[in-house]
Amino acid sequence: MTKLQYITTGSTPQEHLQHVLHACNWGVKWIQLRMKNFSEKIITETTIKALKICEPFGCMLILNDFPQVAIDTGCHGVHVGQKDVPAAILKKVLPSNMIFGVSTNNAEEVIRAAHEGAHYVGLGPYRFTQTKDHLRKVLGISGIKEIVEASAAVDIPIYAIGGINTEDIADILQTGVHGIAVSSMLSKAKNPEEIIQNFNELYV
Repeated sequence: MTKLQYITTGSTPQEHLQHVLHACNWGVKWIQLRMKNFSEKIITETTIKALKICEPFGCMLILNDFPQVAIDTGCHGVHVGQKDVPAAILKKVLPSNMIFGVSTNNAEEVIRAAHEGAHYVGLGPYRFTQTKDHLRKVLGISGIKEIVEASAAVDIPIYAIGGINTEDIADILQTGVHGIAVSSMLSKAKNPEEIIQNFNELYV
């Protein structure tokens, strides 16, 4: 499982698709299509288009929420929050070739997700971020490190998420997380290709 996941943002489906294309061109190999406040119909249509963009690049696409849409469109996986479909149910309904991840904010949630069959967890937020509503407790380096250590008994890849900048990467990865999930760090950068190249050279 790659160490870098890119999460799309945008106020229109077209902006999300532009981010998908840009990320693929930058060299990203794992994208989460995260479309909040859109209808299921629009999300379905956009997911199909995003998959077509990703295919020639060999890029994996997972969908935030909407497990049935992910199944129907042939996504590589789905990501859910604590208030969405429980991981234990996802494990039963998803095809065996699909992965799923769960958003977590503490060691108890990480451990539960692992026991319920999740393939990875997103742990955060690392710091305050405007890309997500209803933000939970901001963890910082010390919080992430503490949770990673407290959940060491379970074998599940942990991805730090939430307001991560390029200067944070080294310190975050030293906490023991498997990787990072980012959005603005790449979409607002002047040199995203260079950031990814440096990341791959140093950490992959």
